[in-house]
Amino acid sequence: AGLHPTVFDLDPEPLRAVVAKGAVGAESVAEVGRSSDVVGICVPADAHVRAVLDGPHGLLMNLAEGAVVAIHSTVLPETVVWAAAAAAPRGVRIVEACLTGGHFAAKEGRTTFLLGGDPADIAALEPVLSACGETLVQAGPLGNANLLKLCLNLQTYVSHLGVAEAVRLAEELDLPVDGLKEAMRANGQLGTMGESFFGLHELPDSVIEDRNILPMRRTSGAIIAKDLELMRLVGEEHEVNLPGRDLAETQFLRTYLLPDESEAVDDDA
Repeated sequence: AGLHPTVFDLDPEPLRAVVAKGAVGAESVAEVGRSSDVVGICVPADAHVRAVLDGPHGLLMNLAEGAVVAIHSTVLPETVVWAAAAAAPRGVRIVEACLTGGHFAAKEGRTTFLLGGDPADIAALEPVLSACGETLVQAGPLGNANLLKLCLNLQTYVSHLGVAEAVRLAEELDLPVDGLKEAMRANGQLGTMGESFFGLHELPDSVIEDRNILPMRRTSGAIIAKDLELMRLVGEEHEVNLPGRDLAETQFLRTYLLPDESEAVDDDA
């Protein structure tokens, strides 16, 4: 797209992969700040967003006045509001650009962005957004995009629970799971992301229990567990009852075919 990104990650492997495709590798968050006028943060949770932004080696102390920071992570609205307040004295602008659509859409440049913040600040992201995605959803003021992302993810995780339960029942009744999948696909119950999740329940036990794959699945599971907790906090704050969320949380390990934490500790030991 004619852009010249400078990138950084604590893990050198994905960093090398992106550099191999033409990006400039940085040695620190601070170096990214000094090299960029628009920065995107994509890290797992609230504490990580704060760590990337804060302190003498964080983004805010190393960005020039007028720079725009897009928070792509799924976090609480108060984290975004904190970031905006911390950035304002430096003349740095904060926007939300929550990502959704999964890795299939990302590879094809079809990422969906949920946007929150001042429209003028969001406009500064246009070259990046148009290069990476094709659906832009305007959520309103800062904080709203993450709230909308939590609503979206709630539907996703409850849907995952439904697929897992349907597969489990079909297996117990000795019914064709591939037939269930075909019918779901024909009915429009399985999009690309849903079909990818369905595939988890088609894997043999040897793959599900593979020690080389399990750490990656635990990492993905930790992100989902974090999102479910954020939904709980938001629901309680706004006095919204979310029984589907509660069920998704109690059935979390069964839905994602993960061992419980005590087993994980024993395995690692």
